[in-house]
Amino acid sequence: MALLLLPAGAVADDFWADEIRAGNQFRVQGRYSQAEEAYHLALKQLEGLAKPDSRLAISLNNLAVVCQDQGKFGAALDFYHRALAVEEKLWGQQSIRLATTLSNLGALYHSQGKYADAEALLHRAVALSEAAPEPDHAILATRLNLLGEVYHSTGNYIAAEALLRRSLEIRERVVPESGAVATSLNNLAALLRDRGEDTRAVPLYRKALFIREKTLGPNHPDVARSLNNLAALDRAEGRYGTAEERYRRSLGIMQREPGMHHPDTASTLNNLGVVCQLEHKYAEAEESYRAALEIWQAVLGGNHPDVAKGLYNLADLLIVLGQRDEARDCLRRALEIQEAALPHKHPDTIKTVRQYVSLLRKTHRKAEASQLEARFRSSYSRSTR
Repeated sequence: MALLLLPAGAVADDFWADEIRAGNQFRVQGRYSQAEEAYHLALKQLEGLAKPDSRLAISLNNLAVVCQDQGKFGAALDFYHRALAVEEKLWGQQSIRLATTLSNLGALYHSQGKYADAEALLHRAVALSEAAPEPDHAILATRLNLLGEVYHSTGNYIAAEALLRRSLEIRERVVPESGAVATSLNNLAALLRDRGEDTRAVPLYRKALFIREKTLGPNHPDVARSLNNLAALDRAEGRYGTAEERYRRSLGIMQREPGMHHPDTASTLNNLGVVCQLEHKYAEAEESYRAALEIWQAVLGGNHPDVAKGLYNLADLLIVLGQRDEARDCLRRALEIQEAALPHKHPDTIKTVRQYVSLLRKTHRKAEASQLEARFRSSYSRSTR
């Protein structure tokens, strides 16, 4: 997400401007709670304005960004909508000055699994950016990257790769060796991994980690995200001890900032559970899976695709432990979420169907298994006509 910067006329001794500067600096350092406090102080200075101006839009947008950083999605959504209303009143719906808030709100919808809403807003932000008389290429790259992430989440890998590569090419040319380049490298690597191209993903993940540690320091949340991604590759290649070590280091950073009640912290817990299960540390795996699910459900709601992912992993462990009734309940719920939230033929949905059918057959529910297979075969057949 992007912060809105100070207007050109902001003076050095202006309290509002000082708090915005402080908040921006805290956010860059990953000190999100302190950034939020500074932005609230800035917003307080604008109470009672006779006529809203750009300072109000800046304060509201930046508060939304840092709330989103901390997983406070409800507050972030409110601040974004308020910022957008101010901007549309000041500049109209077709102004390039709306693009940052539109892009940020699109990123929030993506985090919430509202992919259609995210795609619509990000397309609008990209179109405004490309139509500008003098496009800011670095900002355009950010919006292309966000739209690429949405396509990745919906399984449209071809469109996602085109956008992510375009974003990376712009960033390497305009802002080389920056955190933005690291983000593009990380997201492109994640896409390659999901397509089974781990060998091509490895150097991208490593370069992203190198840049982040160099520019942000060893304890920044973005470093934790890179460690989490490299751990996934270690896990895939059978280096479970190394993977667990990286996951635990990542989790240690995440627990400080952005904190335990954030979706990224839940993702790290979930991934730690996967590697613990592979190491036959079943009690630790179950504890991690359930903790991740609790966070996802509290922050994202019970119908988010990440909740389905957590339910699938917990079910997989419960099958190993012989707890088939609870495993069946988890898979049924995961499938309900995926059918509602993901497109037809999404890889995660297909994986859940296969596991669910297998479990139904093993528990002597062959009729249910056959009905489920037939329903999905028919559904997928219709979607391709």
